[in-house]
Amino acid sequence: MKNLIYASLLVVLMVTNGCGLMSGVKADEILRTMEVIFDYPNKTNDQLFILANTWFVEYFNSDESNIEFQDKENGKIVGKYTFQHGNGIYYYMIKQTISIDIKNEKLNLRFLNPVYKTIRSGEGPTHDYKPLLSQKSIDVARLEWTKASNSLDTYIKNAREGGNIWPANSKDVNSSLSYTLSLNIKTPPCK
Repeated sequence: MKNLIYASLLVVLMVTNGCGLMSGVKADEILRTMEVIFDYPNKTNDQLFILANTWFVEYFNSDESNIEFQDKENGKIVGKYTFQHGNGIYYYMIKQTISIDIKNEKLNLRFLNPVYKTIRSGEGPTHDYKPLLSQKSIDVARLEWTKASNSLDTYIKNAREGGNIWPANSKDVNSSLSYTLSLNIKTPPCK
């Protein structure tokens, strides 16, 4: 009987913990969006556009994440970005719009309209997407948005002149590689 009570209590705690992320205190509406402006004085708008597109494709590798609109002339990229967050016996697919505007060597990155759907472990979705409203869930989303923002900034700052992400001279890489390899190769003694 004691084990049954403990097991029941454990199930209640797991379910409560799983639902807890999406319930609770409602977040201020202003927190449901995030905007970050980056200044890149050594990059042209064309370079920034190419780098932002490349970063988007590399960073957001979920099937549900995609670029929905691109306009190089006006420096605009809009897409959907989805990530998963687990909690208890549930996990959540959190989807939001990501918007990038490029103008005057600046990049404006915005995250907006976050929604979620709950997925039970081992099962499919329990409902269609709903607005992300609770403070706890917005905190999770904003943490993810901050990681994405930092990733974009690092990606662009590490790009070489001309927007190229590859080494300036591939011979440099090859020659250091062959030098390292030649040091590690031992030749048998001559007879």
